[in-house]
Amino acid sequence: MPQCQHEIIGPSRREGISVRVCPVCLHEAHSSGAIKRECPGASPVKAERPREDRSQCAYRGELLRLQECKPCQAQGKPAIEVYACDQYKECTLQNTSIWPRIKGCSTCGKWQPPKAVDS
Repeated sequence: MPQCQHEIIGPSRREGISVRVCPVCLHEAHSSGAIKRECPGASPVKAERPREDRSQCAYRGELLRLQECKPCQAQGKPAIEVYACDQYKECTLQNTSIWPRIKGCSTCGKWQPPKAVDS
């Protein structure tokens, strides 16, 4: 577990002692030096795993339309692509705040990679 990262917030009533607080778990300590303590509020460092490429899906069909969307959700574009979907009728590559909701492939629990085509 990661260690607390205490920061000095001021002097203590005792000479030579500082009041230190961990900004993560808010643990307060009075000490003249560094505090060695496991921080219960810090999340353990997880190994990054490669992000799954969901640009293709076995259920996604042809492009149905471009739908107006907030630029932040359309990667800077004024519209997102809406596709036919065998699972949800319609889908997009990313989740959006379009209402009514259109399922995004990036977080879909039913996503399947395209089936291999026999040659």
